[in-house]
Amino acid sequence: MKPFVPMALIGLTLAACQTTTSGEKPQPAAPLEAALSGRTLDSQNATVHLNQDGTLTGTGVRGTWEVKDGKFCRTLTKPDSLAGSDCQSVLFNGNRVTFIRSNGSQATYRIR
Repeated sequence: MKPFVPMALIGLTLAACQTTTSGEKPQPAAPLEAALSGRTLDSQNATVHLNQDGTLTGTGVRGTWEVKDGKFCRTLTKPDSLAGSDCQSVLFNGNRVTFIRSNGSQATYRIR
């Protein structure tokens, strides 16, 4: 086997294990869905249930969710002020998950 083949495999493996400098880990689509499906997320101001059937309910919110292109995509129907769709980047850090909205704002929750 030529030496560059093992090095290429090592490079691909390291790229697949990419983490940010703060220890937060971006999640690919299948693990992201598995990590969130059926979970309850708590923050100081809200609780959100990400149901396995793709619906979401919580403190004053209702809608649906799915994973598209490695992002958490949600469509809210309630409250009216938040109604609409947004696909968000997701970072995990232990039992905490941070959603980064398309406008750059962030929300962090504890996963139960």
